[in-house]
Amino acid sequence: MSVNYPSQWLKRFCVAHSVPYLEIKGWRHTFATLGIENNNLTTKQVQAELGHASADITLNVYTGISEEEKARTADTMANLIAFD
Repeated sequence: MSVNYPSQWLKRFCVAHSVPYLEIKGWRHTFATLGIENNNLTTKQVQAELGHASADITLNVYTGISEEEKARTADTMANLIAFD
């Protein structure tokens, strides 16, 4: 098997299923962010699935914040400082 085979297969899969292409490591980041963000998985569960030695790696390197969560954070902050 060629070293490029997984990426080539993924590109064909994405085109065939009308899914945006992400590099393989991008799927790992997406899995970590969405799994934790949607409260479906604990940090320890995501850590185990990704094979990280510590939860710090999972949280500091692999997770991010989605646009929906950024908006929710802004709404929460606005409500906290509202002077009604």
